[in-house]
Amino acid sequence: MKTYLVLVALMLLGGLAAAAEDDPYLWLEEIDSKQSLAWVERHNARTLERLTGDERYAAIYEDTLDDLARSDRLPAIRVIGNDVYDLQQDAEHPRGLWRRMALGNFLAGRNGWETVLDVDALDAREKRSWVFRDAACHPPEYRRCMLLLSPGGSDAAEWREFDLVKKAFVPDGFALPEAKTSVSWSDADTLLVSMASGGDTQTLAGYGREVRAWQRGEAYDEAPVVFEIDAGHMMAQPRLIKDAGSQFNLLVDAVTIFQYEYYRLGDDGQPVRLHLPAEFQLSTVHKGWVIGLLQQNWQGAEATYPQGALVGFRMTDLAQPPEEAAVLFAPDSAQAVQSLLGTGILATDDAVYFSILDNVAGRMLRLTYDDGVWQEQPIALPDNGTTSPVAAAPESDTVIVRFESFTQPPSLYASVAGGTARVIDSQEAKFDAGGLVTEQHFATSRDGTRVPYFIVRPKALVADGTAPLLLGAYGGFNLAMTPGYMGSIFGAGAPFKTIVEAGGSYVLANIRGGGEYGPGWHLAGMLENRQRVYDDFHAVAQDLIDRKLTSAEKLAIVGASNSGLLMGVAMTQHPERYRAVLCGVPILDMRRYHRLLAGASWMGEYGDPDDPVMWNVMKSYSPYHNLSVEESYPEVFFFGSTRDDRVHPGHARKMGAKMGAMGHPFLFFENTEGGHGAAADSIQQARLQALQAVYLLQELDI
Repeated sequence: MKTYLVLVALMLLGGLAAAAEDDPYLWLEEIDSKQSLAWVERHNARTLERLTGDERYAAIYEDTLDDLARSDRLPAIRVIGNDVYDLQQDAEHPRGLWRRMALGNFLAGRNGWETVLDVDALDAREKRSWVFRDAACHPPEYRRCMLLLSPGGSDAAEWREFDLVKKAFVPDGFALPEAKTSVSWSDADTLLVSMASGGDTQTLAGYGREVRAWQRGEAYDEAPVVFEIDAGHMMAQPRLIKDAGSQFNLLVDAVTIFQYEYYRLGDDGQPVRLHLPAEFQLSTVHKGWVIGLLQQNWQGAEATYPQGALVGFRMTDLAQPPEEAAVLFAPDSAQAVQSLLGTGILATDDAVYFSILDNVAGRMLRLTYDDGVWQEQPIALPDNGTTSPVAAAPESDTVIVRFESFTQPPSLYASVAGGTARVIDSQEAKFDAGGLVTEQHFATSRDGTRVPYFIVRPKALVADGTAPLLLGAYGGFNLAMTPGYMGSIFGAGAPFKTIVEAGGSYVLANIRGGGEYGPGWHLAGMLENRQRVYDDFHAVAQDLIDRKLTSAEKLAIVGASNSGLLMGVAMTQHPERYRAVLCGVPILDMRRYHRLLAGASWMGEYGDPDDPVMWNVMKSYSPYHNLSVEESYPEVFFFGSTRDDRVHPGHARKMGAKMGAMGHPFLFFENTEGGHGAAADSIQQARLQALQAVYLLQELDI
């Protein structure tokens, strides 16, 4: 019987594989083949000729480049030791100056940035196209750092050791070749490294499977493996955790993108498991408490701890599975703690800082633990926007928070020891928002769920269905979409300005699959429930039409990555509802997504298409498989990057080729670098935004 079942399974998988091999456009998955690149070049040229040939393109491009390169851009800071660091990009330095300033001077609003690394000069010297990505520095001196440099913006990148005092790379220092790699410091002469270098060193998802303890002067291949995970898991990752004066090495087994097991590297070099609930995502450690978010309800010995709660476990009690937890914050039904895969919660020596969403509007909270009691304190910031903790200085108990809204430029606020938050830097307005108003409405999805959305519209808008409107959303991976200046991460900048300055509206929909109402909002749109995400989006679009805030002839939609998939589903399920579709770095072929680049790491979100039951669900919405020669589709604009090593560029290529063969119009632009962001610097970003804006002007007949 067992042999029979195995044969049946092999036949099923063989049939599915054969179906994939029947795909006539598989050759477009060969990223750098002459045939593929010739196809890309041909369609790039066609798109550029049409869009850059529009007389409005040049002015939009220059205006956008000015916006991106303005010197008043808020620094994207991080605190390293007693200094603040930032990558400043402008017209003269499109790749950026990595610079620093003393924390005290920064809080006082002074100038005086000191350049630490000129990335453009490094590019010119090495004749490479480096994009500065990250720095991992060794405490407590913070003199030596590992810098992450990405060629063209790809996820696979190089790590090099850098001396912050000498402002130079360390001769014969630690250096790791281009790969998908995670590093953390164990001590001044030892790195913990997880590197995907092929074979048994990487998981099926293409990330590092093992962690090595690599000592200075030792060949990397000779470094001992101190931690190893199953090849079917997503990745192994080292993390250096600090708690006041102490620190320890954490080893993470990311079983899926949402399920983690945690280990502490013992003094004997052996991993010791921390017995934490499977539903728990660790964020930080504070005063001996391991703090993080519960993704589902957790049953303790005497109580049930609610999904979405911020909880703490005593580090000293984790040799055995915990029986109880301290609830630090329990959101109500309209609230959510903002924490994506454990990030977004910051700790100083004295307090823990985090943001919550309250009906998708941000609030900032501070938690302290004294005499066995956790106490909560609000940090006063403006209302009806997005609050994001961006950096914390542990010793001075300082937190720096970014606040912005759709129409209010970003500002940085600083609060010391829970005191009044004060503005330390603000960005000047990039457009006149005086005639605009922001509102929140709710649409009703097919199953009766109320789905919120924000709309930024002219105060004098006449609701007669003639105004253009740009609608964006994400709907996945527990990522909450919140108000951002000049749009969210989708449709921000030139597309946003183009629409509102033409008398139209911008809409951000908070559909299921995201984290706007906590983990439950996310889980409601995962796996077999995926269609709910798309039903929510369709419902918002229909509500906008019903309110006559726009019409199907004037409605454009925008999304990228996971929401590039959303765009593909929207245009194939309801092509009559959308006039223009901006579809960036998209996932579109759900039959093969898990076989392309990092796709296998997303099976916790979408499911495994090799499972016949899940494929039956996925094929019902897979855009690539639901194109019809008989249907009439909007002229979609696909955009992406040849060097995107997260979402394979073959998705957009194949979708465009299939549409073209069916006689459907489409535009296509693939940047030669830029990684998953589809642009490597401000010049490329300005060009991409200007192309998008002109496309909207043409398609919406503005």
